[in-house]
Amino acid sequence: MNRFFARNLRAMVLILAPLFLQFPAMGSETIVPAGCDAPPSSSDGRSFYIDPVHGSMANDGSAQRPWSRFADVVAQSSHLISSRAYSKNPAGALDLLPVNPEGPVKPGDTLVLMSGDHGEVDLSQYQNEKFIFVVAGENQTPIIRAMRVLSSTHWVFKGIKFQDARRENSPFGLTVLLSAKEAFLGPGGNIVFQSNSFSTQDNASNWTSADWVNKPYALTFQTNIRCTTLVGNHFYNVRNAVQMGGNDGLAMDNLLEDFGNDAFDITASNLTIRHNTIRSGHHGSDEPLHADGIQGWTYKNVTNRNVVIDSNVVINLNRANDNYMQGISIFDGSWDGVYITNNVVITNTWHGITLYGVKNAKIINNTVLPARPQNAMTWINVHAGKDNTPATNVVVRNNIAGGIMAAGSNITVDHNIALGGISISKSPRGDSPFDGVAASLNLDKVPPNALFKDFDMSVPSFDLRLSPNSLARKTGSEEDAPAIDVEGRPRIPPMDIGAYAR
Repeated sequence: MNRFFARNLRAMVLILAPLFLQFPAMGSETIVPAGCDAPPSSSDGRSFYIDPVHGSMANDGSAQRPWSRFADVVAQSSHLISSRAYSKNPAGALDLLPVNPEGPVKPGDTLVLMSGDHGEVDLSQYQNEKFIFVVAGENQTPIIRAMRVLSSTHWVFKGIKFQDARRENSPFGLTVLLSAKEAFLGPGGNIVFQSNSFSTQDNASNWTSADWVNKPYALTFQTNIRCTTLVGNHFYNVRNAVQMGGNDGLAMDNLLEDFGNDAFDITASNLTIRHNTIRSGHHGSDEPLHADGIQGWTYKNVTNRNVVIDSNVVINLNRANDNYMQGISIFDGSWDGVYITNNVVITNTWHGITLYGVKNAKIINNTVLPARPQNAMTWINVHAGKDNTPATNVVVRNNIAGGIMAAGSNITVDHNIALGGISISKSPRGDSPFDGVAASLNLDKVPPNALFKDFDMSVPSFDLRLSPNSLARKTGSEEDAPAIDVEGRPRIPPMDIGAYAR
């Protein structure tokens, strides 16, 4: 953490502390997306040990005689993992066939990794019937330098350190530190990453603006497979942290800090991005891409559907003019069903929560504020798409923001509070006034001292819980309001406005 954040630690703790408490214990039950397979809280099979310092591939994998590296154990040539794989038959269809049926490691078993370098891992074509666990040994720090998960299912990774800098000849031709994909070799899915860390190196305090672009992998974690779960992981000293590109994915209780560009990129349907902490962006003059805490777009003209972005804290207090981070944004593609609730966004640019051309969206009970006075209109913005497709059927309710702008077809804006102005229009691009009764019970030009326990952009200092006499107390709407607030407290009618309930 740099000196600027250290000086403001007390204010940040009031915002961030509840999220750290959500990190799951190593033996606890893992939450996975609806419709996906959940691993058991503990393995019901045998345990095998892998020690790159003292092990040998000539050993039997016992605690007394461990194997050497994880990369060598999962290599197809080792014949140690008994699983299944798809093979193309003469008719051109894929058959699911046994692989290494005599291998000692079976679905349901655990691979225990000891400290040391476990290499560059190619985890390809293991279609497990049950989860295989890959876990760090007690008080051990195993390091995986890069990993490709290809056409594989039912793996759990816990306590692993994924770390390396980008190289000229990256393993498997990857531009990603960890890639989870499916291909012509068959589908992939039901992969769980819990309580791991992902980084380029431990200390990046001396990196220049160019280093944040050139030293890390372009992407740290990328998935395009169904049922990917990211729970309680730590991403730090990277460029772009996470791209959730597979349907039915969950990212929850992760800490993403000290990244050069984006924290989350979401490019699929049925995603839940919940209770993550995003902070300390390092976007500089050498970065050609715009920086976002959570950004969505689409591939190949697909419509992304049913995306939940809930109870995240996105905070960027860096005052350098070229070091900005937008909050939660969707500028591109087709989206139907986006639910943005209970988020706290404090940033030093205009786009706090911005949605372009979305259908059937709800932006409810968020707190979106500027990190410095010159950005006093850090906004919630509903706007037409880049192709002039209007936003349609969007509800903006119970939010506190620097400013609120909403334009489109069937736009409902009510029970919001803005420090600056509120502008509402039924023109897709906001160039004509809105004349419906849906725009009601909004308060604009409200000073922050009438809302929060502490809000001072000049320090900066933030405690965004509602003050005893806050105008946001008991003045919200119960309609569509989330049942709990950003800290997990029940919301009790009459409803409060913003991410924090009284």
